[in-house]
Amino acid sequence: MYEMEQNLFIAFKSTFGRKRGKHMSSIRLLIADDHKIVRDGLRALLEEISDFTVTADVADGSELLEHCKNHQSDLPDIILMDVNMPEVNGIEACKIIKDTYDQVQVLALTMMQGKEHIRDMLQAGSSGYVCKNSDINELEDAIRTVYSGNYYFSDEAAYSVLKDLTSDEEAKKSNNKELTNREQEVLELICQEFTNPEIADKLYISVRTVDAHRRHLLQKTGARNTAGLVRYAMEHQLLNS
Repeated sequence: MYEMEQNLFIAFKSTFGRKRGKHMSSIRLLIADDHKIVRDGLRALLEEISDFTVTADVADGSELLEHCKNHQSDLPDIILMDVNMPEVNGIEACKIIKDTYDQVQVLALTMMQGKEHIRDMLQAGSSGYVCKNSDINELEDAIRTVYSGNYYFSDEAAYSVLKDLTSDEEAKKSNNKELTNREQEVLELICQEFTNPEIADKLYISVRTVDAHRRHLLQKTGARNTAGLVRYAMEHQLLNS
């Protein structure tokens, strides 16, 4: 498993990470973080880089949204977004920003390294995820990568995403093995709203056998009714397209 994760990590980073963009005209940045000392420190570091311009910094998601609303003709290229902020958190703010100002890129810059936070930020539209323990060189690299239209993940975030993907795939395979081929056939027909007699006709088995398969499906999946079986099938991708 460790070797597989290493190989996946190398492929993942080669596709999405550390592709330094061209030094074009000034890259406009906005910092969203609820700690003033972090905002001030980031501004000082970033403004030492000749083609970086920090246009503003805000203390929470609500202030960020208000700032963008009032400066629509002067939006940043990239928002450096903390995840855990008061009022409106980084995940919610990212989704609203991407829905409203799609041209603005969001780069998560946070101490939150949990896979749920990373997944939620990516689903909200973030173009990358960098941990605050990264140095300024990595942050510069991340900004240029996102500015050039690519994705960037710090090592910690990339490993977390890959572990999440591999564990999900293993869980899916494990769950699939619990059901026999016939049980999967019955489950698919249940999801298509066929009644037990109709399923029996289609599969050339007795209604009593269909009843038995349905009971086994409820036991194996932990579902309590037909709606639960449908939800299980969807969550575990057991339905043929």
